[in-house]
Amino acid sequence: LLLLHHCRGWQGWPIKTGKIALGTNRILLELQCHELSADSLWLDFYEESGWLVAGTHRRGWLAVLRQPQRTALDNALAGVYKMAGVDVVRDQLDAKLDPNEVAYKLDEQGLRVWPLRSPQDGMRFGLRSWPPTGRQKGAPAILATLRGDAAQQLIFARAPISWQRWVAVWELDQAHGGTTQQVLAGISQLPTRSPTP
Repeated sequence: LLLLHHCRGWQGWPIKTGKIALGTNRILLELQCHELSADSLWLDFYEESGWLVAGTHRRGWLAVLRQPQRTALDNALAGVYKMAGVDVVRDQLDAKLDPNEVAYKLDEQGLRVWPLRSPQDGMRFGLRSWPPTGRQKGAPAILATLRGDAAQQLIFARAPISWQRWVAVWELDQAHGGTTQQVLAGISQLPTRSPTP
């Protein structure tokens, strides 16, 4: 939050931590910004099959953010998630995998992804190893939506943020009053699809 308060792209909106709810395998964190909306943004961190997963629990005031603010929040969350040791970001998966085409689930070995039309042709993206394993018939349907390094696009823990990149992006923000540059280029920590009605 301190980083956002000093971020020029955030444009000075006062943001603060609200409630923190603790469960046996889940933490919910409320981020309040009453000047944007009375409806808070909620993040969650939870354990699934031995992996730490993070994501947006309730969108709250996200819908009213302009692009420089959204990019600033996305960059700040990337840093928080890295410091917290997050393995998988649910919003990143939802942005990269079309729910009309594929489904996914975490298990002990990693991320299982399969085409809805042929679930027997699934693949497993290892959180600790690479390349993916599984029936190669399903590979084109799954990987067709991805560009570049599929592991980095699907598995947050496999997408490194160099210190040089981190500093460069925040310096751009200070120099230009905001930036559209992400610390993880092309990978968003915020929901990009409209919520399901």
